[in-house]
Amino acid sequence: MFDVKRASLKVMVCLAWVVSATASAVSAGVPATPLLPDLFAWEDATRGYMHIGTFDTTTEPGKALYRFTAAIPNIGDGPFEVFEVTHPNNTQDVYQNIHDSLGGVTQTLMGSFPDADPAFGHLFLVGLAQYNLREVLPGNGVGPIVSSHDKTSFGLVDSVAYDTGLPGAPATRVYNSANSNPLGVSVGWADLYSWQLPGQWVDATGLPDGQYWLEVIIDPYNFVQETDDTNNTTRVLVNLTVPDVSIPGDLNLDGFVGIADLNIVLGSWNQNVTSGIWQLGDPTGDGFVGIADLNEVLGNWNAGTPPPAEALTNVPEPGTVGLVGLLGLTVLRRYRTAC
Repeated sequence: MFDVKRASLKVMVCLAWVVSATASAVSAGVPATPLLPDLFAWEDATRGYMHIGTFDTTTEPGKALYRFTAAIPNIGDGPFEVFEVTHPNNTQDVYQNIHDSLGGVTQTLMGSFPDADPAFGHLFLVGLAQYNLREVLPGNGVGPIVSSHDKTSFGLVDSVAYDTGLPGAPATRVYNSANSNPLGVSVGWADLYSWQLPGQWVDATGLPDGQYWLEVIIDPYNFVQETDDTNNTTRVLVNLTVPDVSIPGDLNLDGFVGIADLNIVLGSWNQNVTSGIWQLGDPTGDGFVGIADLNEVLGNWNAGTPPPAEALTNVPEPGTVGLVGLLGLTVLRRYRTAC
């Protein structure tokens, strides 16, 4: 017959032994060993991680953003755990919680980030990863960076299992909500960033079609304390056919139709130019800068996203009075030329 009292006594004795052993270790001066994480970029063609990307030409008008899915596993000795404190001025301090072998936790500041603006949840960790496109040199050599984008993390969770057979890996998710504080990635688990998420891209606008190295660098600015920093970079070869995202009337190719483009037309007004070169004020391609080119700009006025400098100086669409005056000036110039 099962003796509840005797079983309870055994449990109490075991607990007392664990407490006593821990206390003995502490009193004996046994140092606590930090249980650091180890992060890297997971490349897996069958899962589509860093493969099977797609182009996005709508999120930022005038831009061809190459979107792809990325995953960040933790194969270290302990969890990658972060804790954030957001101040009234919207500056966010992000700390790394480092667990140790004796059950303790210490905090170290990873960084302070102004203008915290989480897309969801509450975390605003700038530069957890960096996405690069690099030239491919002969023999699949790694060439210079032609485009770069820093990834901001708005949440860290146990999205998918990587290897739950690793020492210290939990069998089930520990960090499972982007709204929690702290957030983290357990040993043997990975945080997944699908291609649809904010900032999950690298800009390929204007790049020639061809093969590139897609490079993902985890912790490029050494914010994170890890067991190994040598495995943070992963590259895969991608073949890109970059879509044309030119906005009609965007003569300076800055992704916005505004004052700068109007000034290009007026600066070359009534001049013969090399045909088809937008930067010379000839979007119609007829080799002459005139009313048709002006209408191309005015017909697409304010299209795209204004650069910061132009956003401050941009004016509403020119009115009829301004157009009449400009047309009168054109007629007068042509009359004087004829005479």
